[in-house]
Amino acid sequence: AVSHAARLIIYKLRSPLRSLPLAGSWWFGVMNQFIRAQKEHRLPELFARFCEAGDTVHCMNAWFIGESLVTKDPSLAKHVLNSQQFFDRNAIFTDTFSYVSNGLLVLDGPTWKRHRSVASKAFTVAVLKAVVDHSNNQIDIMFKKWETLHSQGPIEVSAEMSQFALEIIGLAAFSEQLAFEDVLRAVEEVNRGVMERIGLPRVTWPFTPDFIKFKQARDLIRNFNQRLLQERKQNRIDRPGEVRGDKSDLVDLMLEDGILSDAEILDELVMFYLAGHETTSNAACWVISQLDQYPDVMSEVRREVKEVIGDRFPTYDDMRALQYMDCVIKETLRVYPVAPITARQCSKTHYCPALDLSIPKGTIVLMANQETHNNPKYWERPNEFDPSRFA
Repeated sequence: AVSHAARLIIYKLRSPLRSLPLAGSWWFGVMNQFIRAQKEHRLPELFARFCEAGDTVHCMNAWFIGESLVTKDPSLAKHVLNSQQFFDRNAIFTDTFSYVSNGLLVLDGPTWKRHRSVASKAFTVAVLKAVVDHSNNQIDIMFKKWETLHSQGPIEVSAEMSQFALEIIGLAAFSEQLAFEDVLRAVEEVNRGVMERIGLPRVTWPFTPDFIKFKQARDLIRNFNQRLLQERKQNRIDRPGEVRGDKSDLVDLMLEDGILSDAEILDELVMFYLAGHETTSNAACWVISQLDQYPDVMSEVRREVKEVIGDRFPTYDDMRALQYMDCVIKETLRVYPVAPITARQCSKTHYCPALDLSIPKGTIVLMANQETHNNPKYWERPNEFDPSRFA
């Protein structure tokens, strides 16, 4: 304990971050608070408390194992996200997510660039137009289903949007409807299991609650995607001359390039499935909630939709014309960001103009997006829902 205390004192005197306000304890750090808040779904409240001391605060991770910055300063966030010195993902997060998939979310350096070059082809105009068509078909099915459910009582929108998002992802990736109940439950279990284990050493996981259930859900998703991938590869062998063209989905695009191995393609499909599912469904739920709470906003959205689209299904080209809807979505994401925290780890000690000091190698920067989005220094009336601020 004496040795540890001595090291802390020396560290405090030498650390270039010592001029920043301190959050948490020098002795115990903040990792325990972080893990507890994560389990209780109270991370935004924890980061709000940290940021009461300043736009950027300094904290020890745990027992002298590195240090972190928590910030709601957009200039620092911009520096971190654009700097080559912060290219590395934070090991605390990547170690957790890599248990499920070694996809883009956990990769760094040249490997990340190679995977990114392939995955980016899933967002070409031709592919996105196909996604709009898929969405229209699924929305039509969903609304007909809601007409029946509504007569039976309230509709659980969260569950419905979760299934809808999974269906669209399946169509975009495999050109198939894949929102089977067991897969949907597995996706939800994996997302919950990952968030509950962030920061916990991997060796402790078998002793955590519901670990077996978490592992089984992970295996179900990976095996499910593995089977679909092998079926697609066999189809390509059986029909070598078939060209899908604009109807190519994510699997086609990854297989055609030959840049990624089968194992890497599987990791990207699993990550695409998990990362794209919850963020999309949560964002849709919050938009629906805001429209319900603000009738004047809903009326303006309805007016714009009738004016631009009328009674037909929307097309990809209609999206640009729905300018007020775009503002509503952006304002919803400001108030309820789908990623309340973004983390990066400094790979090289360097000077940061936003802080006017050097950030040591290994420092973790946690960007508190929800606090940034509600910082009165940068937003007028941040507690008000006002889509016109993005007009």
